[in-house]
Amino acid sequence: MTYAVHEKLIISGSVVEHYQYEKPYYVGFPQLWRAKKLFKRLKTESEQKSIREDNVKRTRTQIRRLVNCNTDMTKFLTLTFDSEMTSLTKANKLFNEFIKRLSRLYPQLKYVAIPEFQGDIDFFGNVKPNGGSVHYHILLNLPFVPSAKIEKIWQNGFIKVKKINNIDNVGAYVCKYLGKENFDVRFFKKKKFFRSMNLAVSVIVDKFNELKQNLAFFSPDSMILKFESSFLSKWLGVVQYKQYNLYS
Repeated sequence: MTYAVHEKLIISGSVVEHYQYEKPYYVGFPQLWRAKKLFKRLKTESEQKSIREDNVKRTRTQIRRLVNCNTDMTKFLTLTFDSEMTSLTKANKLFNEFIKRLSRLYPQLKYVAIPEFQGDIDFFGNVKPNGGSVHYHILLNLPFVPSAKIEKIWQNGFIKVKKINNIDNVGAYVCKYLGKENFDVRFFKKKKFFRSMNLAVSVIVDKFNELKQNLAFFSPDSMILKFESSFLSKWLGVVQYKQYNLYS
């Protein structure tokens, strides 16, 4: 079924995002998406850089929404290696083995993990673009587990764990670890984040009848406006954006 989308809601737990488009986009036209992919391959190098930046922004948004949908993930874990680890491929293999061991002990494990390179500093105090060792920032739903036990499960170095309290938008907090360093060439064609498959996901409402029903349900008495902006899209014209938090 094909239909035009003039506005939509994205509901991620208690966070509601409202988009309004000057020009509609259409759902259900696979030929159009194939044409856009071909157009991307023909882009200049400077335009490709812009596309990569957009990809990181989309990844950051995806993580933020996943985290806001799974509010039981309140432990923040950092994994580091006890020796220099600059190979993302090797580091990811060790990370996946750690997740398998942890999941056997805690079958209901939910997580979102972001790999990051520590910045090496050169003689002049600048961050080397391809330096540093890999480490991982993970938001997960572990019960209380002693740090020594997690470190033993990790087997590859040191860990740090803390509980997240009183952060209004935990997704935004976690996404600060997905930044400019993810333009590093070592991330090319590699995952920028990992997630468990049992996470709740956002609800997208973009069909006219369903949209009107949901907009009628939301009111100033049930939510608070947290942020609003507008921006110009090459494809959609002026886009109006508002983010709300639902009252609990």
